[in-house]
Amino acid sequence: PPAMPAHDWPLASDFNRMLQNPRLAFRESELKLLEIETDKNRQPRARSGAFANVYRGTFPNGKGSVAVRVFTTASAERRERYQAISEYLGGRRLASLVGFTYRDDGIRSAGDGKWYPLVVMDWVPGETLQDWVGQRCAEKNRQAVGRAAELWVETIRELSQARIAHGDLQQGNVMVTQGGELKLVDYDCMCVPRLVGRKNLEI
Repeated sequence: PPAMPAHDWPLASDFNRMLQNPRLAFRESELKLLEIETDKNRQPRARSGAFANVYRGTFPNGKGSVAVRVFTTASAERRERYQAISEYLGGRRLASLVGFTYRDDGIRSAGDGKWYPLVVMDWVPGETLQDWVGQRCAEKNRQAVGRAAELWVETIRELSQARIAHGDLQQGNVMVTQGGELKLVDYDCMCVPRLVGRKNLEI
């Protein structure tokens, strides 16, 4: 849809209500098959951020899960930025990044029935860096924290060599997988060469 004032953007609750029925919520046929994770009240479980909510959707027959990222504010540049990021990453495989697809009209709002953008990312099973470090510290596991620190240096080196800035490396956007890998999520603020000099969307 065209850019609109932030106050005209659907409420997070409009998308939450819509996700109770994925067959109506999503435009793409494959996403209509998702089962959205729910909370104790059987409502879609949202992991809330400053500008988006993230839901876990699981495909039937053991085909795995995805993170469905639904934006809670308008942004005139979002499509252009995600296109630039997608094109730049298309020929590069970085161990710290996960696959994603931006869909400009992927989800319907229960408020006005119109279509809005979303990002579908690979689901990263594991813990946020905050939770993982807290648990290792409680265990006094210096060795594990030391290994993670070394891996962090490797992760930053990998981004630097690829001329990429994540743009929002806070502890909730860094996942520690069950195998001990570091994976970065939330690419709203990512900068690739084509975007150098542009203002960060979250400032």
